Amino acid sequence: MKKNSEISVIVCFKNAEKTIKSTLESILNQTFKDFELILIDDNSEDSSLEFCKELQKKNNNIRIVSFSNSLKPLKARQEGVRNSNSKYIFFCDADDILPSNSLEVLHDIATETDVDVVCGGFQYVIGRKLNFVYDFKNVLNFDGKLINDLIVNFKENEKTKYSFFGGHSIPISFWGKLFRRDKLIDFEKADLPYLHNFDDTYGNFIIFNSIKSIYFTPKLVYKYYHGGFTSNVNHDILKDFDKVYLLRKNNNLNEQSKNLSNLEYFNVFISYIENCMIVENTKKQDIHHIVNKHLKDGYLNEVVEYFLNVNTNNDLIKSLSCNDIDAFEKEIRKSVESKKLKRKLTRLSLSFINKFL
Repeated sequence: MKKNSEISVIVCFKNAEKTIKSTLESILNQTFKDFELILIDDNSEDSSLEFCKELQKKNNNIRIVSFSNSLKPLKARQEGVRNSNSKYIFFCDADDILPSNSLEVLHDIATETDVDVVCGGFQYVIGRKLNFVYDFKNVLNFDGKLINDLIVNFKENEKTKYSFFGGHSIPISFWGKLFRRDKLIDFEKADLPYLHNFDDTYGNFIIFNSIKSIYFTPKLVYKYYHGGFTSNVNHDILKDFDKVYLLRKNNNLNEQSKNLSNLEYFNVFISYIENCMIVENTKKQDIHHIVNKHLKDGYLNEVVEYFLNVNTNNDLIKSLSCNDIDAFEKEIRKSVESKKLKRKLTRLSLSFINKFL
């Protein structure tokens, strides 16, 4: 009987022919060799699946699972977990790169510390030249301790656990972390929604209910390639975040986590309205329709009531609580004009950096 691999590396892809070759090469060239590579094809229509099949012929540690119906990222990752048999799980996006020692670094720490999750540093790349490294240096948890090279025990500090789900500077992504496989049982069995947005947030909230400890290392284990600025408004974003909000709401958050969760909901809503104005030049009457719809059908009214109860002085909250959509729209337009200018300057800066550096 074939021995199970130590790590299952899960890559979900859909129409990734432009990037997946480099991604898979970086995985197969790891210094740590005791791993299986599980490729989840989410109904690809380009040549990416054929490339993976050809690569599989040359590498006996590759398994491919294909779906004819679109799963979207969250359920695709779940299928990856369901098809894994290793002690540890590592997720990688189909357009990112692993440094050659990533799995070795994470596995060494996991076996030495016996933690449930090891979270490594990453490089965030935008375009050809602009990038920065996020290594947890100078990042504090709620106890005021630096988290680089630090084990956080969630059983002892529930506040830190839920800080992952409400605007904390610790990354919420699936990628860049080595998980113990036995801590993903709830995620594996969950009845997950079809989410295109906030899949990391939703999935990790389920996973971290089972997590008792996590180790943060500043060592670089992942290169995340940002797709750049979009020219379209994502109109599913509020519908998807409603599902995230409901999941949190049903999990008895402590007061600080409730505050963070409500704040994130409000920020997502404001960001969506601003993008509608900036990208699509959405008119006043349409903004009124969107706001009224979400006050009535979504969780926006609940969020507004929460902040009124904690005595917020935010003008946007006050205008929504009085159903004064005119005042709300006017305040938003002030910030939009400033952000339009900033976005234009950012695009020019990126163009300059990529062209001349």
